Amino acid sequence: MKTPMISAGRIATTATGTFFKKKSILPYVIGGVAILILAVVLTVILAGPRNGADTAQLQAMETKIRQLEKRLSTIGVIDQ
Repeated sequence: MKTPMISAGRIATTATGTFFKKKSILPYVIGGVAILILAVVLTVILAGPRNGADTAQLQAMETKIRQLEKRLSTIGVIDQ
């Protein structure tokens, strides 16, 4: 049995006549990182902004706005 020859990143076995290339894992790493980034971006986009104001808060703000409008209308009447 002959020993394998190693040359230029290939392992050549003379007994079987086949060549095995040393494959890089860099494309798989780049692909994995790209998939993770895509998943994070899609999650952020699909989650969307949260609706922070509920109906109780909106009604409270509406009553305060009405009170302010009444005050402004009375100030407008006084100024005339």
